[in-house]
Amino acid sequence: GEPRGERGVEEWLLDGVVLCKAANAIRPGVVPRVHRSQETFRHRDNAEGFLNACRSLGMRHVDLFRPGDLLEAQDLGAVLRCACLLGALA
Repeated sequence: GEPRGERGVEEWLLDGVVLCKAANAIRPGVVPRVHRSQETFRHRDNAEGFLNACRSLGMRHVDLFRPGDLLEAQDLGAVLRCACLLGALA
């Protein structure tokens, strides 16, 4: 796992690493590259990798979030719903 420590949920999820690891726990390698960089464009790569994994795992488009929902904290609820629905596929 990825320890949350003292970080809030938004900060913990922001870089997409936790989401990518969750998808890879369901199907190893479904997110082929997880970037641990603090560069924003790498966070976007992780978010898009996670969303592609969700599609590959059979999630409906309507259940996915937009990258800005995570990266710009526009709709953290959509991110959490998506993660919970992904967990239901496991």
